[in-house]
Amino acid sequence: MENIKKTLNTASSHRLFPVRVILADDHQFVLETLELLTNGISHLEVVKTCKEGSEVLSFLRENTADLVIADFRMEGMDGISMARNIQQFYPNVKVMMLTMSDEIDSLRQAVQAGVVGYVLKKVGIEELKEAIEIVISGGKYFDQENLYRLLQQPISGEPLLTNRELDIIRLIAQEATTSEMADRLFISEKTVETHRRNIINKLGVKNSVGVVMYAVKRGLV
Repeated sequence: MENIKKTLNTASSHRLFPVRVILADDHQFVLETLELLTNGISHLEVVKTCKEGSEVLSFLRENTADLVIADFRMEGMDGISMARNIQQFYPNVKVMMLTMSDEIDSLRQAVQAGVVGYVLKKVGIEELKEAIEIVISGGKYFDQENLYRLLQQPISGEPLLTNRELDIIRLIAQEATTSEMADRLFISEKTVETHRRNIINKLGVKNSVGVVMYAVKRGLV
């Protein structure tokens, strides 16, 4: 089934300057292959390659970029946590996921995080190039089959969790300490503890074990 290709704006990809791209993947082979591919597109310039999301955020604090192409799951800060931070602090930077994950939950999280492209690693080179072109031209590119399945699912009665609370849940499941959570999410330890209490109250669980069980059930880890 073909992927959905929806151009939301009429902006042209023929810009007066290269599109500055950051690549993030924790597999070196994939990272190098993706770098070769993107460097082969004339108006793209790879300005940074990273192994995880926090490296992307560190680079953006001192540099500019137009597009981040990242894996969904990476060691350290994953692609979703990275995308949420980019949406909050660098809203002009577009994020595209290039991933093996064809799970509905993964696509849902990506959409909620403001990702404008979701491409499976099993696609061919030409389709990936097309996806990149559509995204940098102001459009969105999502896997159609999974997007259709997502839209067909009924709205659940699960508690409404914020993006930051979802970040905390994932880190709790990874057995991160309060200090580690604060460092990874660029917030204070006091804020981490506040989020932790709110999560426990919303989920109706007694402690972190209940939070971990929720994370496993929902496929967040």
